[in-house]
Amino acid sequence: MRRSIVRQSVPSIVLLFCMLAGCDQAKRGNPEAKSEPVENPHEEVIEKSEIVEVEIGNGVKMQLCRVPAGTATLGSPKTERFHSKEEDEHEFVTRGFWLGRFEVTQAEWIAVMGRNPSRFVPEYPEIKAAGISDTARFPVDSVSQVDCYAFLKKLNESAKVPMAMGKGTFALPHGDEWEYACRGGIGNEKPFIFGNELNGDKANCNGQQPYGTASIGPALQRTTEAGSYVKVAPHPWGLYDMHGNVWEWCSNEFIIRGPYVIRGGAFGAQAGYCRSANIGFYSPRVGLHTFGMRVMFRPE
Repeated sequence: MRRSIVRQSVPSIVLLFCMLAGCDQAKRGNPEAKSEPVENPHEEVIEKSEIVEVEIGNGVKMQLCRVPAGTATLGSPKTERFHSKEEDEHEFVTRGFWLGRFEVTQAEWIAVMGRNPSRFVPEYPEIKAAGISDTARFPVDSVSQVDCYAFLKKLNESAKVPMAMGKGTFALPHGDEWEYACRGGIGNEKPFIFGNELNGDKANCNGQQPYGTASIGPALQRTTEAGSYVKVAPHPWGLYDMHGNVWEWCSNEFIIRGPYVIRGGAFGAQAGYCRSANIGFYSPRVGLHTFGMRVMFRPE
């Protein structure tokens, strides 16, 4: 089994965590997909977004947001704390695609796969202690990239794609597609979609290790329901939880024949690892309890 090698300019205790949870930076590419302009306001916290629902099985519907066509500078400025060479700025162009509004939830995974691999279910001590009796809308966790591709295979066979989406394929996003969506069209001058600071108040991370502020915040040490932070950290394209909660598998390798990319950080990661530009990697056959996924739909 391949293991990840973690390289970051951070304290050794953080490096140890990363070897367990798969933190670091990644290679880049330039995949493309078709698109149409974003339109139709959806709710108060979303300025502009276009959202569709896809029936995926057993009456469960998955929401996807339109990620519009465009050009963007990805990566982080060299002045950004935790910047490394893998985050060097580069231009990205896309014709647009659809991306899951949420990380794939436990209910969605069960609807497609018929089982729930997640650690964070109502019986789990941290969940039970929080008085939570239903985790259907929590992100699925403990899934490897191999598991994700099995999910996508069944999803492509059974999903009822609405005409508004056209023809295409459900897939994992490339790391650049993921970051382009995460940035939400506002550029790469800020580490997060909501600004320069994070201490667990605007995303589910380890707020005991904040970024951009000395203020200590919450560290739940578990996942949270999808969309828990939308009121305090809305995304211009209607996406939820691009920072924190669970790491999200991407389609590209970090190095040739090496580990694959994960993005977004997780509930146990320090806030700096939840930055838009941060890139982790891990063996595609390992499904830690900090690993989940987000579905994209790439039009033909």
